Amino acid sequence: IEFVAAALVLSSCTIRDGNGITARIKMRNGELDIDLQNSKMETGEWTAVAFGPDMTDLEIYLFDLKGTRVRDQSGFSTGYESPTLDSSSSVSVRDSTYSGGTLHARFSRTLKGAGPRKHDLESCAMVALAYGAMEGESVGAHYERPYQTRVCFAECK
Repeated sequence: IEFVAAALVLSSCTIRDGNGITARIKMRNGELDIDLQNSKMETGEWTAVAFGPDMTDLEIYLFDLKGTRVRDQSGFSTGYESPTLDSSSSVSVRDSTYSGGTLHARFSRTLKGAGPRKHDLESCAMVALAYGAMEGESVGAHYERPYQTRVCFAECK
């Protein structure tokens, strides 16, 4: 199993879940630049990257697809239930596109405590990748167990 995990984390800052989701994380000027891509997206689905100490305390940056329009949202999860979305998104999106089944989003987040939860990412944290179906305007369950790995963001240069 350790061999498989090593193959999926190409470097400490490029993460692949082995099922179509890739997150590239780079630190610049005190902010994390995140490049999230899901090559298996269809309308009515969501994909997300989450940060936190563990699966019971995650800050989530989620992108869902309505037609060909990409929407960004932020929220949190405290365990095995669907995430709770914030009333207004705290995602700072540079651009997001959907083409040929691939959703691509570029956004940034400060290393210091940000958003309603004030998660601090100046050291190491767990990063999780997942996707699933929307249920109307609510986030449905993820299709598979989220891929999880620990990232030390100071190494993401």
